[in-house]
Amino acid sequence: MIGDPLHMATAVLSNGSALAWDIKYLIAKWLFAFGMGLTVLALTDSLGVAMLLSASSLFIGFFSYRLNHPAIFSLCYSPWIIYSWVRIAGARNASQAFAWTAALFASDWMEINSGTVKEAYILASWLNAAGFLALLLNHDSRSLKLRKAILAAWAAILFILISAPIWLTFLDTLGSSSSSHNPPEALQIPAHRLLGFFEDLFYRQAAPQEIQVAPSTNFLVLLGILWALSRLGKLSGNRMCLALGLSSVIPIALVYGILPRAAIVAVPFLGAIRHIHNTFSCVLIILAIPLAGFGLNEGLDSLRDKAWWPRFGVVLLLMGALLGLYFVGDRHLPWSTFFVGYTPTLIAAFVLLQIAAWYLATRGAARLGACLLVVGCLLAIHWRHGQYLKTAFDNYVFNPQDRVDFDAESPAVQYTEHTKPDPSRTLGLSLNLFPGFNATYLVEDIFGIEALRSQEYQQLLEGLGLARVTLFTSVQPNESSGAFQAAYDALNVSYFLGSNKAVSDEIKGWDKVRSLDLTIYKSSTFWPRAFYVDRLEHYDQLADLVTRVQRAAGLPFAAVQDVDIPGLPKDALHPSGAPATGVVAASNYALTNNTTSFDVEAPRAGIVVLSETWLKDDFKATINGKRVPYFRVNHAFKGIYLDSGGSYRVCFSYWPRHFTLSLVVSAFGALLACVSCLLAFTRFRPHLASPKLEKIPGTH
Repeated sequence: MIGDPLHMATAVLSNGSALAWDIKYLIAKWLFAFGMGLTVLALTDSLGVAMLLSASSLFIGFFSYRLNHPAIFSLCYSPWIIYSWVRIAGARNASQAFAWTAALFASDWMEINSGTVKEAYILASWLNAAGFLALLLNHDSRSLKLRKAILAAWAAILFILISAPIWLTFLDTLGSSSSSHNPPEALQIPAHRLLGFFEDLFYRQAAPQEIQVAPSTNFLVLLGILWALSRLGKLSGNRMCLALGLSSVIPIALVYGILPRAAIVAVPFLGAIRHIHNTFSCVLIILAIPLAGFGLNEGLDSLRDKAWWPRFGVVLLLMGALLGLYFVGDRHLPWSTFFVGYTPTLIAAFVLLQIAAWYLATRGAARLGACLLVVGCLLAIHWRHGQYLKTAFDNYVFNPQDRVDFDAESPAVQYTEHTKPDPSRTLGLSLNLFPGFNATYLVEDIFGIEALRSQEYQQLLEGLGLARVTLFTSVQPNESSGAFQAAYDALNVSYFLGSNKAVSDEIKGWDKVRSLDLTIYKSSTFWPRAFYVDRLEHYDQLADLVTRVQRAAGLPFAAVQDVDIPGLPKDALHPSGAPATGVVAASNYALTNNTTSFDVEAPRAGIVVLSETWLKDDFKATINGKRVPYFRVNHAFKGIYLDSGGSYRVCFSYWPRHFTLSLVVSAFGALLACVSCLLAFTRFRPHLASPKLEKIPGTH
């Protein structure tokens, strides 16, 4: 999220305060509503429809599905991608197209820095493809269309170059990492539950405890979509509507199992997404709301037309087909009491809203009653996605709770952090210091909730039997933690924070230090973060190393796998015949975001081990300022060879292997962008007055 200006302003500069996050979420949702409204306005030229869908877009099931997830930002920024394309397609000349291409560049930049990879990258890719299709299909002269396409293609090239440090680093890391999404999988939704896209309760009836399983919109969007389908013959002639509709076909096929799972997992990046139903539903939300705008506009325009009632009948038939598909397909589900009461109300509001709108348009009398009915129906469609402090059906609405104080002090955490003489790690037992939350206190742990992890580190953890580390949601009870003492020692874990409730005071191998807000335990045999040994052992299989760790009895060692021996520095495996000197712990540590430095006093030639994750060619190692090679040791960590005794300052700096290249590429792209803008301003300056919001050619 570092490239998101909104994130920098509200979250980073405020040191992550809760108020700043609240402000960022609000701004993001306003951007979403405003972007959706402008898109609908540009496509339909109907201010009323645009305002209605803009307000409605804030009350969709997505926001309760992703309550506090960065995917909210990915969705909320994405309407501006499609809006920029709509304006490019509707530009009267190349100068206006240039201005909106610059807006597209900014929108794409915000999107890929929004905080997710699956949602953001798929939204950016698909919406840009949909926009380009709209450009190709739009009613323009061939020469103007060609100039717009060249502008868009050149902007895409510049964007790829400038953003190289982001996507290149990610893709390179992805290729060498383990993921919780391995092996490839494709989670989809049965096609007969399509109605759930417009109301998540239809999804939730099949889920345990009616949990939300996928994002949704609302029944107003459904109303617009069904009206668009009822006027398919006419709207298919609208090039912009056609482009958005065609762009929806593949996402629908992906989400609802029309494309088979085997075909999806065969595509490398798609197979790694795993949550196909969630990710591509986000694409469908952005495409569905403008399509609903076309339909609502058609329905409102034809209210005084005699053909309105037959078209309304088609809408009801389509609605009946969706309901029949759902209830027949899931006829054996046990419907919840709330669902049984809520669904008829929702369907009644869907029907009565249209009748009341027709009555308002065609009858002069009793307008107040019809207006109240319209308002009531709109409330019935949207109310469940509002916010309520307390209701009789809290499981089905969003209840804001008292704010949790993330800055609250923890005496136990303060004690452990202030009593560590050298860098070491702290482990929370049970649900204490839950993975990810440790970062709030700047406490270093042995796990996280990151999607990508070093393959070697993952293998080591699995070999050591640390399920709590490999699956962050699992629970490690206090009483059984002593069984993993040797593994935790090797991972530089010094302190353990357990519950202060009544539990066993004796955990094998650990000393109970004191009971504060949490009970503090300490291992007296944990390995130093960095240390020197004059012997380098070797092992064949990971199981051999695990056995060696379990027998170490708190004495650190260095071992290299046989497959890595050919790449070792000369003499690393052949120490002198002198007696072993034991272990010498490092001292004088200095840790920054991407460096670890320390001093080592080496009696003679030997190995320095740093128990931080090894990544091939992604670090720069120096000894007394001189660059030296490093190698994999103890399966997942870093080691260097000292060819003689002495006093050494060792430094490891994280610098991804292609990062320098990506920075050069980015700088080159920025230079090209500056030159391009200079040339464009020189050429287009007389025409670059702020473009009016005009009706997009070809929309009617």
